[in-house]
Amino acid sequence: MIKPCLHVFSISCFLCCLLLSSFFVNSLFSHSLPRPDQIEILLAFKNEFPFPNCKFSRRANHKAVVVGPRTNSWTNKDVNSFHGVVFDNETGVVTKLDLRGSCLSGTLNANSNLFRLHHLRYLDISYNHFDSSSFLAQLGRLTNLEVLDLTYMGLVGEIPSSISNLSRLTDLSLSQNELTGSFSPVYNLTKLSSLSLFNNHFSGNIPCSLLTMPNLSSIDLSQNHLTDNIHLISFLHINLSQP
Repeated sequence: MIKPCLHVFSISCFLCCLLLSSFFVNSLFSHSLPRPDQIEILLAFKNEFPFPNCKFSRRANHKAVVVGPRTNSWTNKDVNSFHGVVFDNETGVVTKLDLRGSCLSGTLNANSNLFRLHHLRYLDISYNHFDSSSFLAQLGRLTNLEVLDLTYMGLVGEIPSSISNLSRLTDLSLSQNELTGSFSPVYNLTKLSSLSLFNNHFSGNIPCSLLTMPNLSSIDLSQNHLTDNIHLISFLHINLSQP
């Protein structure tokens, strides 16, 4: 009786091991490796800023800004070297790029490789300093963006009209720049739930069109020169305080 039992037990163990191995292999291959063309684009973007400069970075708005040249670690020899980058598990494309405070400075050209990352859903290049705003017109090419953060980048002038093409945006921050003029480029962003424009140079009345956007639940217009229209609408969170 013992031998048959041992035989059955051995078969059971073998089947369990086989199932576990199959599960492990399936799990391993269900996560796609980064696509080679995406690696190529990232490294080309890295080469646009070969000498990260952290001298301009400082404390902003009384909150410490963590800075560091993240792109320095990027290499095609190790997919884990791409700090600040998230690749889609199934397709291998770049869906998130977080380069907040990465000491990037110089010129971000309109033909930058950044704008070849068409699958981006999250882009944060805040707390970097580019010497021209010409790249802003190209942001409209990244039509899959849901989150865009351009805080503290020395942006001057009006909100770029290209922003209006980003109809999937839910979160937008253009705070701590030198923006003026109209809010109209954001009116088309009907999915927007959070908008931060604090510490710019906006002035005049706050338009009803801004305060009645269908999904907007959080807005920060503080440290501008605006006339309060707070009675027009009730937000989950709103900040309209002046400097």
